[in-house]
Amino acid sequence: MCQLRDGSSHQGTVISMEPNEGLFVLNLDTSKKGKIKTVHLVDVPGHSRLHPKLDEYLPRAAGIVFVVDAVEFLPNCRAASEYLYDVLTKASVAKKKIPLLEKFIRKRVHQKTT
Repeated sequence: MCQLRDGSSHQGTVISMEPNEGLFVLNLDTSKKGKIKTVHLVDVPGHSRLHPKLDEYLPRAAGIVFVVDAVEFLPNCRAASEYLYDVLTKASVAKKKIPLLEKFIRKRVHQKTT
């Protein structure tokens, strides 16, 4: 969310068990007049207990970014694939043909050196 909001990357990870949402002004080329874009962004954590929460937001969605932790993907590939399939086959997504971006990220582990 920080990257979209202000072009910076946030160091570290914050685990959440609730959806996070906010209005963001996208970091666009500000040299061109009228190029400011505000979007309502919702981050729904991928924990299986939170899957029903996504249903609240899908009918209003203009796009979906499905983020997968590349480090944890292999042990969880079946669950992640099934969740992605469930999202894509929901009537609210299929009917509106909501665009989807699947993004694989690699969480960095910071180690102290002595």
